[in-house]
Amino acid sequence: MAYDLRPDWEEAAGVLAAELSAGRGVRVGETAVVSTRVHLLEPSRPGVVRILQESDAGRVFYGRRDPGQVVHLDVFHAIALVDHRRIAATIRYEAGRLLGMAAAGVCDWVDVQTGTGGGRVSGSLAYGRKPTLRDSHKNHVHITCLAAAVRPDFLLHLVAAVEEDVTSQGVQIRKIEALQHDAGGAKSPLDLSPYTDESDSWLREDGRGQGEGEAQARSLSDSELEALADLVDDVGGLEALRDLLDRLGGEEAVGPGETAASQLRSGDAEVLRRLEQRGWVRAGRQRFALTPEGSNLRDLLRHHLREVEAQLKAVFRRLPARIRGPATWRGLHQRQRVGHGPLRRVRPVEPHTWVGELALPETVVAAARRRLQDDPQVGQGPPGLTIQRNDLHQVQRSQPEPLDICLLIDASASMAGRRLKAAKFLARHLLLATRDQVAVIAFQEGDVKVHVPFTRNYRHVEDGLRRIRPFGLTPLAHGLSEGCEFIRSARSRNPLLLLITDGIPTVPKWTVNPIEDALTAASRLAREHIRFGCIGLLPSRGYLENLARTGGGTLYVLDELDRESLVRIAHTERSKLMSSPGS
Repeated sequence: MAYDLRPDWEEAAGVLAAELSAGRGVRVGETAVVSTRVHLLEPSRPGVVRILQESDAGRVFYGRRDPGQVVHLDVFHAIALVDHRRIAATIRYEAGRLLGMAAAGVCDWVDVQTGTGGGRVSGSLAYGRKPTLRDSHKNHVHITCLAAAVRPDFLLHLVAAVEEDVTSQGVQIRKIEALQHDAGGAKSPLDLSPYTDESDSWLREDGRGQGEGEAQARSLSDSELEALADLVDDVGGLEALRDLLDRLGGEEAVGPGETAASQLRSGDAEVLRRLEQRGWVRAGRQRFALTPEGSNLRDLLRHHLREVEAQLKAVFRRLPARIRGPATWRGLHQRQRVGHGPLRRVRPVEPHTWVGELALPETVVAAARRRLQDDPQVGQGPPGLTIQRNDLHQVQRSQPEPLDICLLIDASASMAGRRLKAAKFLARHLLLATRDQVAVIAFQEGDVKVHVPFTRNYRHVEDGLRRIRPFGLTPLAHGLSEGCEFIRSARSRNPLLLLITDGIPTVPKWTVNPIEDALTAASRLAREHIRFGCIGLLPSRGYLENLARTGGGTLYVLDELDRESLVRIAHTERSKLMSSPGS
C-alpha cells in the first residue's frame, strides 16, 4: 500500500497505524518503506521491495521476544555515501520541532545506518563501521525505532525530512514502484552476517525466552517513578537498587541486628526505611524481606532495566507547569545585549524537492525580476505577475547554538537531603530536555571537584552525580574560582554558570575573610564575560545581592531549593542567553 505525504496528515497517520498493526508494509511517498517486518530490495526487479511478513524486524535485528515492537523504515536513494551524522541531526531536529522536550526520550529509541556508519541517534554515532554493513547500506537510509516511542504522524514527517536531507547532500532519491508481501517469509534462512556489528542501540534484547517469574515490561506509575527518582541518589543508581533488591530477595537477606548491620553499606539503612514506607520491603523479626510488589520491581529491574531507565528519564525531563510556593528573583547590574531570534536565511527551492516555509517577499521579487528580464517593456503592459517554480524561495531557520551550562553546586553539610537532590535533578533535566552540554562542579569544606566535565552523555552525568556527597563547610571562593577557570580552559563558546547555594561562604581562599574572597572570585566572572546566575535562599539575600552584582549576573532568591524552582530558573537564564548569541 502507498500514500503521498501531501494529503491530510491525520488521515494518512491513521492508515499507517492500521497497516503497521496488521503487519503489512507501507510505501510513504515514493522513496520510503515502513513496516514492522524485514524488507529487502528485490535485486532482479529494480523498484520492488519485498516485505517478509514472517520475519519480524525486532526479532531479527535485535532478538526481541515479542513481535511488532520495532518499526523498520528505509529511504532508498542512488548508490552513494550518505552522511549518517547529518541524517541523525535531521532526526533530532525534526523530533525537537514536533515533540518539544519529549524529543530527547524518543531519540534514545531510534537507530540509523547508512553507507558511512550508524548507531543510536542520541549516541556517539561511532558504530556501524563494518565494511560489509556499510556496503549493504549504500543504497538506502536504514532507520529502526521502538514502536511504543514514536507516533505514526512523526514517521511521516521523518520521511519527508530525511528525503530532503539526502537530496541536500547531492544524492538522488530512488522511486519505489511496488511492494511485494511474502507471507511465507524468506525462501531460505536470512544471512544477516553483513548486517551484524557492535552497536549502542537500546533496542536490543538478550534473545532468551521469558522464564518463569520474569517480569513483563510495563510502565511504572507516576508515584513509583517519583519514588525511584528520589532513591537513585541515595542508593547509587538503578543498578545498585537492583543489586540491593537481589540481596533482600536472596537466602541471606539483610537483617536489622548487629550481624546483619555489618552487611549494610553506608546509606542502606535509610534506603531500606524508605523502601519499607513505599511497600516494597517489610521488616520481620530476623530480617528485611521483599514484598510481592518489591519482587515485581526487582524482576523488572533485572530484565527491563533500560525500559525503566527510559521511564525514569521522563521524570527528570518533565518541566513543571509552575513553581511551587513563593519565589522571587531580581536582575542586578546585567550587561546590555541586543536580543534577536533565530537567524532567518533564504535560499531558492531546488528542483524535485519539498517546499518548506515559503519566503514570500523573495519569491515575489524573483518573479518580478524574471518578468522584467523577459520583457523590458513590462511596465507599459497590463498589470499582473505569474509565479513559476523557479521563482520559489524558502526559509531556512537556524536553531540557536546549544549552550555549555556549568552547575556550580554547594555540597556542604547544610545541602544534605532535598536541596542537593534538587540540584542533581536539575543536571539530569537540562541534559535530557535541551541540546546543551552540561558540567557539574561541587564545592565543600576545602575541596572543589569537577564531577562531570561538559558532556551530552547521560551515563557520565549519572556517574558524576553519584559521587557527590554532602559534608563540611562552604568554600564559595574556591568554587567560583574553579568554575571560572574550568569554563575558560574548556574554551566554551556559550557558557552559563549557575551557582546553587543555601548559605554564605565560610571558608576563605586568599585572605582570612571568606566573604570578601568570594566577591573577588565573582569579579573575575564579570571580566571573563561569563553569564552568571546565582540561586540562593532568602536569609542570605543581602550578601548574595552583592555577589551577583559583582559578578555581573542575576540573583534568584527562593524560600527553598526545590527542583521545580531550579528548573524554571535555569530555563529563564537559558532563554536570555540563547536570544543573544555571540554575547
